[in-house]
Amino acid sequence: MDKAYEASGGKKSYKSDAERVAFLFDLYQKYTSLLPTTPTRKVRAAKAK
Repeated sequence: MDKAYEASGGKKSYKSDAERVAFLFDLYQKYTSLLPTTPTRKVRAAKAK
């Protein structure tokens, strides 16, 4: 698994699983921050009869 992320700046081995997970979350944040955001539309509540 670690070898797959070496090209993205990952290490060959990590001291702990927490260090590995921190790297993966940073990588996820990096890639998802490049996605365009779409404006959300507000949905009106239905009128009560």
